[in-house]
Amino acid sequence: MSDELSQRIAVTRLLMILGLVLLHFGAFPGTDINPFRGVQSTDGWQMQALNSSVLYWFFGAVPLLSIVSGYLFFYQQPRQFQRKLKNRLTNLVLPSLVWIGLWQILINTGYTVNLIDDGGGYLARAQGELHITLAGALWSLFDGPAQHVAQQFWFIHDLIYTLLLSPLLYWCIKRVPKLFLVALGAAWLTGIDVPIFYRLDVLLFFSLGTALALHKGGQQKLAWFVSKPVFILAVLVTWLLILARVFYPLLIDKAIPFEHQWECIIRMGAVIAFCGLVVRLHLCSAKLHGVLVHFSGLSFFIFASHYPLLELVKRSWHKLFYVNSSIEQLAVYLLTPVITLGLIYGFAWLLHSITPGLFRFLNGQRAFPMPVMRFGLNPAR
Repeated sequence: MSDELSQRIAVTRLLMILGLVLLHFGAFPGTDINPFRGVQSTDGWQMQALNSSVLYWFFGAVPLLSIVSGYLFFYQQPRQFQRKLKNRLTNLVLPSLVWIGLWQILINTGYTVNLIDDGGGYLARAQGELHITLAGALWSLFDGPAQHVAQQFWFIHDLIYTLLLSPLLYWCIKRVPKLFLVALGAAWLTGIDVPIFYRLDVLLFFSLGTALALHKGGQQKLAWFVSKPVFILAVLVTWLLILARVFYPLLIDKAIPFEHQWECIIRMGAVIAFCGLVVRLHLCSAKLHGVLVHFSGLSFFIFASHYPLLELVKRSWHKLFYVNSSIEQLAVYLLTPVITLGLIYGFAWLLHSITPGLFRFLNGQRAFPMPVMRFGLNPAR
């Protein structure tokens, strides 16, 4: 893999995970307005629109992360399934299990000693459901992470089952790629439920990444998708769809028709737009591109730790003051992700300084260059 492609993949992964941080902001403190439903009232509609619009824009995050996962899994020695699945066990499954267990213990302990009390809100759903055992963590990852506080692991859940199907995916993409992708895409658009998956997003877009890795023709077509005219068109069309989706409940006062299909098209448009954005990022700002490449080594750590930390930071605002005006809501909306990412980096830095091996494990077996704080006596020179 060329350095240029490797850097683009690294930047894409980090941008999409940062997008998930914004996507998971949820309702503003003190309100129960679901941003997934768009603007629902004229009272404070500006912040509702901002929150929902950013959320829908980053609907491309999971599909693009899935494409990257599929491409990386198959781009070299595609038939060595046993070795690759073993690698994913050590750098994906085991760290995810530990993260889920850590969040379960922390949240349950917080309730036990009355440090966490959100008035029966989202975090309270974890009370009485947490299984502080390896079996409980396994259950969360392989069967029901969406019932627990670290909801982002639904993506890992679906990715694990997709990886287990990788030999079958390889055969389908090698032999009948167009038929398989069209059939899978049609099933995705209809919104049918498949028993072992939360949604078909991961399976479909992982398969697209597989096709890009196994067929050179797909890579050549990708150059057309990231061309300037297609990039501009994708951004314009996607944002028109987003704004229509966001304001429809307010203007028409009822649910938008074909909501699932509408959102599927938004996801596809966002994927194309983000691909074009990443390609042009280095040309627009080499310094920003370099910063993103550097911090991409923390992508898994950010993914695994951002939720429910984001929720806890957001709810802490409501304990400090009543968030009411649009200006206050904007401040909370901007500061909450920044503070969350700052806490994550601080924890990563501290962990790396104390026990680099554990940090590397919790970072998905990935190294990250970080200034080390020495504890105890200075080492002998």
